[in-house]
Amino acid sequence: MNIKFDLEKFPTDTIRKYAAESYFIEGTIIIQQNNKEVLLLPEWPFIEFLVALLNWKRSLTENTFSNFYYVSMEAEEEPILSFTYRKNLKLYEVNSCWLESDIFFLSKNEILDSIEDFYHNLKKEVLNKYQYSIDNCIPEWSNEIGI
Repeated sequence: MNIKFDLEKFPTDTIRKYAAESYFIEGTIIIQQNNKEVLLLPEWPFIEFLVALLNWKRSLTENTFSNFYYVSMEAEEEPILSFTYRKNLKLYEVNSCWLESDIFFLSKNEILDSIEDFYHNLKKEVLNKYQYSIDNCIPEWSNEIGI
């Protein structure tokens, strides 16, 4: 799974004063599987999505397999994205109310690698374009999980 994005909105005038403005770092999130677009989230709040993913990552340990169920005030339908552990397969089922393909399955490590790549790529782009670190709006506990 690959989480790509197109950064479209950044509150340059106010974000340095008010961390809550990070909610307005927006754009299109594109989730791909096998180089094929499977989920498109236009005009999406990046930090809200990232923090939800990092919070799930934080809940995991090497031997735990908790589910992820993401909803947002941005949409009435749900789940926007879910990872449901299927013990018999030892894989996570990836699903969404807006999935543009059949459900698919990934290992925990594949999902975690995608989350880390998304974080690092977003951090790099925001820093390069706006000289702003998204770490300013990510909870401090993210350091505990190796981000």
